[in-house]
Amino acid sequence: MEVISAATIWVLFGCFLVFPHLGAPVAMQRTAGALLGAEFLAVCVWAFGSEDCSERPCAPVAEAGRAAAMIDVPLLAIAFVALAAIYAARSIKSSDTHVGRSRRRSPQAPAVRTGQRLSGS
Repeated sequence: MEVISAATIWVLFGCFLVFPHLGAPVAMQRTAGALLGAEFLAVCVWAFGSEDCSERPCAPVAEAGRAAAMIDVPLLAIAFVALAAIYAARSIKSSDTHVGRSRRRSPQAPAVRTGQRLSGS
């Protein structure tokens, strides 16, 4: 059971650290942070609520924390990482289609260099 929450925390913390460097939208970065915080909270509620419990089911709050830490947040994290991968694949695909197109440049005045003499003066 603890492996699930440890893997969830590891993956979400990795997403939280890597997304800003990959240029992911701020909403994805904040979602990774919010899911990470929710997993920490659920694990803490489960750990502190079932500290003196010798058999399951423990207190209702502890069982709610266990369910959130073992089922709810990991499933949300899987869905979130899948959506992030889809977003990355679509952004890579859209950038590949724009590479071959020629960009229309606006006419610009020729650059004038300072320190050059004009001929004929």
